[in-house]
Amino acid sequence: MSGYVEIFAHVYDKARDFLHSALVASDAERLGTIAMVYQALGEIAALEQDWDAVERNFSEIDSLCAKMGIQPRCIYIREMHWYTLPGDQFSAWSSYIGRHQ
Repeated sequence: MSGYVEIFAHVYDKARDFLHSALVASDAERLGTIAMVYQALGEIAALEQDWDAVERNFSEIDSLCAKMGIQPRCIYIREMHWYTLPGDQFSAWSSYIGRHQ
């Protein structure tokens, strides 16, 4: 959650640190949560215009979703909807899905 707060505060280095910590601490059974962390990391990369990092992070989501047997656009349909970044402010994932689905 702290990583998301820092994204909204535009403190991307700190957000990235918190989100990477979440990846390390996440249980492998929580693949959906891990996918949402990669989505946030991809949005940070887009805000910083690091397009290679955007592609790298979003590609991780494709891989995780394949393991879960769901379409990548479905990572939002979860009980933990508060992790979802609003599309009107963070549009890189929506754009990625539009191009790759």
